[in-house]
Amino acid sequence: MLERLVLPPWLRFSLALPLLVLNLWVLRQLLVPLAPFPALFLTAGLIAFVLDIPTRWLVERTLPRPLALLAVIGVGLGGVVLAALWLVPRLVQQLDELIKALPSWLSEGEVLLSQLQSWAASRGLPSEFGDLSSQLITRASKLASQFSQQALALLGATVGLTVNTLIVIVLTVFLLLGGEAIAAGLAQWLPANVRGLVTSTLYRTFRGYFAGQLLLALILSSLQM
Repeated sequence: MLERLVLPPWLRFSLALPLLVLNLWVLRQLLVPLAPFPALFLTAGLIAFVLDIPTRWLVERTLPRPLALLAVIGVGLGGVVLAALWLVPRLVQQLDELIKALPSWLSEGEVLLSQLQSWAASRGLPSEFGDLSSQLITRASKLASQFSQQALALLGATVGLTVNTLIVIVLTVFLLLGGEAIAAGLAQWLPANVRGLVTSTLYRTFRGYFAGQLLLALILSSLQM
């Protein structure tokens, strides 16, 4: 009797939705302790998908896939290295200038305070700014201490970012080399009658999205030049 029972579509959907929400909640509970590795893996997957587009383009131009992968990975790593070489010295220079400017700012503050005290004394105004001077020095010391703590935190964040970047690069190369096999294995979970349609639709959708974002970035960059 149960085999002949046919549920209406709305009832099947209402039964499947709570199960989907429960599965997503369980998946979230499993992934939260593993943070930030799921985010790194997702980032590597997106980067690998983006890099796979020029790889396929080179393969279609009769270039062997290993050479196409090597060319794309080399250009990508070269871009990352050039960006780091361009950005890191400027950040270090700005930080060094800020550290060197702090003593001069303090001395200029003391000079201005002394000039203000002389101006007030010349006009018979109260000129005892000792408390104000000590407050300024105390606040400057606190500011310097906070700045040193922020610098240490920035150094730790830089080290963490470097490690995460290396992990993303390794995962990206791994996904570029074996991404098709992984995608084919995941597609086996789908029903056979919709497997090809879902995979092709996802590929076209993501490819069109990233191509549109790249075109938009190029247009905005050209307008700002």
